[in-house]
Amino acid sequence: MKKDYRSQANDNVLAFYDAEYSPRRELLYRIVMEFEKAEITWAVGCSFSLFLRGIVDDFHDFDILVANEDVEEAKRIMKDVIGANLVAVGGNGFCNSDDYSHWQINNCDIDVISGFRVDTFGNSLYVSIRPEIIEVLDFEYLPYKIPVICLEPLYCLYSMMEGWQHKRRYKKLLIEEYFSANKPIKQLLEYYLTSSDESSVATWIVRRVVDNDYFQ
Repeated sequence: MKKDYRSQANDNVLAFYDAEYSPRRELLYRIVMEFEKAEITWAVGCSFSLFLRGIVDDFHDFDILVANEDVEEAKRIMKDVIGANLVAVGGNGFCNSDDYSHWQINNCDIDVISGFRVDTFGNSLYVSIRPEIIEVLDFEYLPYKIPVICLEPLYCLYSMMEGWQHKRRYKKLLIEEYFSANKPIKQLLEYYLTSSDESSVATWIVRRVVDNDYFQ
């Protein structure tokens, strides 16, 4: 049976108003409002962006990618305006972004990241915010439009993160399934070809999609 991603996405958004999501919902609205007010360039990635697309039916935290020039202001807002507590900073040997900070408030977790870099499989993948990889999702039941990372770079990131945490393979495969029904943008994938060497991981990631005829 063909999956109806749009219908699932609408069901997810309606479920977002359940009591269990209340702290995360209110936090998201505050972040959207304050980041828009400060004219910060940002987008949500990882599980919440998959949730809004109907690819998964739950999420646990917010992964927010911010433009390098805006990350200090974003962190100031998280601390001084949102009132979140800074829990951790820096990389872990696999994710070594230009700037990474982990925040908590009301049992909600938020990662603020600029220059998202993943080092696995003997290679490195770098994703920075730029207009071409931001998609704005607009739902009737949400008071704000939500900027999310396009699935093409997110697919590349999950493919690389599999070399750090094998469980990431599950979401990579879910995105591939989504691509079979919703054609990916070839140019966004090809941007991450870092080498003409067929053995390079970035090349392998893109060819995995191309060889499955998702573009036809």
